[in-house]
Amino acid sequence: MKAVVTYGGLIGGRFGAALLQALSMVLLARWAGPADFGLAVAVQSVILLVSAIAGMGLGPYVTRELAAGLAADEVRRVVRLNSLIGVILGAGLLAVFLALAPLDPRFWLMVPFALGAVAQRNSAVWQGITLARGRTRVFGLSLTLRRAVLLAVFVLMYALGVNPVLSYAVAYVVAEAGVNATLRAITPVGGSASNASMSRLLTLRLARPYWIETIATQLRNQDVAVVAFAAGPGAAGLFAVPSRVSSPATMVGSAVSAVLLPKFASRGWSWFRRGLLLQLVTLAATGLGLVVIVALAGWLVPVIVGDEYLGAVQPLRIYCVGVFFLTFSMMAGAAIQGLGSARVVGHVAAVAATLVLGSVALGAILGAAVGAAVGYSAACFLQAVALVVLLVRLKARS
Repeated sequence: MKAVVTYGGLIGGRFGAALLQALSMVLLARWAGPADFGLAVAVQSVILLVSAIAGMGLGPYVTRELAAGLAADEVRRVVRLNSLIGVILGAGLLAVFLALAPLDPRFWLMVPFALGAVAQRNSAVWQGITLARGRTRVFGLSLTLRRAVLLAVFVLMYALGVNPVLSYAVAYVVAEAGVNATLRAITPVGGSASNASMSRLLTLRLARPYWIETIATQLRNQDVAVVAFAAGPGAAGLFAVPSRVSSPATMVGSAVSAVLLPKFASRGWSWFRRGLLLQLVTLAATGLGLVVIVALAGWLVPVIVGDEYLGAVQPLRIYCVGVFFLTFSMMAGAAIQGLGSARVVGHVAAVAATLVLGSVALGAILGAAVGAAVGYSAACFLQAVALVVLLVRLKARS
């Protein structure tokens, strides 16, 4: 319980950010309509996947290794390398949007996403440094600030008559750039002194296990894009409601995961009981919230996003089952990574992400949004089982 209190700022920041993000998604869904909403969410998901691939796992690598004593000069090397990757990423995405825009004018509205990806890539590493330095409150506040700025700019631009998709894209750029600049200004690099220097290739090789797990996480987030491809943008818009609006239910688990990785990295199995207690409390709180959502889904969906999305009620209820198992998997995976088995976690996550997308695609073909939700939840359950087996085996060997 003391751990929960100690990291209350981080957990509160994650949860507050998730609520603000969910509100932004609700407004985008209402103002843009199912088809444009589904397309915008799918495009942003693909961009985050591309960013994760380009990022080489440097964010979680810094979090874990700096907590374990990574030298300050190596941290700076990672920061510079990540900044270069961000610039290349932004240029590539901009070229893609400009190529697609003549085919579908809606892609002109999403061009700002390319610029936002540059700032987001840089923020990923600075957030890792913030966590590794133990500044959990700053990290939590940065999350809330990002979502609050996005929501404020989004609403302001829409109120001025700007297209809702363009308003959201511009707000995304402003929010990501603001958080990135703030973290750079107030977060010390820290780390130990060292005369040694690793090459870029060695750094990327050491970050590879985290890279695999990060890609797997973002692959899972391509569920809306997969539904759009398999069943059309209308079905994707319905599926996007549980996939994106349910984010507050996952953020507490995500916040605890961010705590578990550096803690287990620095303290090992000696922190197992405290970490287990923190996970159990988180699962109980998440489960309670999901039960409430399931019970009220028939009332919540039309009230929050409108009658156009009544077809999202049953997918939301089914999706909540998967969210519960996903919450456990996030925390268990972070703990195992911190204990030094990042490579195994990455492989499990990669297989699970592939299973999620395959299950969602098959479900979407057979049953549109409802079928996709069933496929998603089944895959999340199987990943949780695999991580339980892995954690038990590691504990037995310790």
